[in-house]
Amino acid sequence: MRELVFGSAPDILPEDLQPFATLMDNAAKAIKPRVVTMPRLTDDQLKALHMPLLAIVGGRDVLLDSVDTRDRLKRNVPNAEVCFIEEGYHFLPGQTSRIMAFLERNIAPSGG
Repeated sequence: MRELVFGSAPDILPEDLQPFATLMDNAAKAIKPRVVTMPRLTDDQLKALHMPLLAIVGGRDVLLDSVDTRDRLKRNVPNAEVCFIEEGYHFLPGQTSRIMAFLERNIAPSGG
């Protein structure tokens, strides 16, 4: 299951990901997964979202229907910015700069 969520493990894990990998290994040993159905917003509920929205989804996600998520957001949420990573899984590392750029474009600076 781990490979389905994270993709194939690299032969050499980057140093900055090692603490996360250790955490995930420990969690996998200690936590029993629970299967639940995620709530699904209707098209009308999605259309009511007017705030800027960033969705980063992986095309190979086995936990969410990422193609449907992408298509529904593009169709129904006018301020949605959807980044679809075709070869990405559920875990999508390396998105910090994309998220920071989105926040910088969409959050007014505080007058402090």
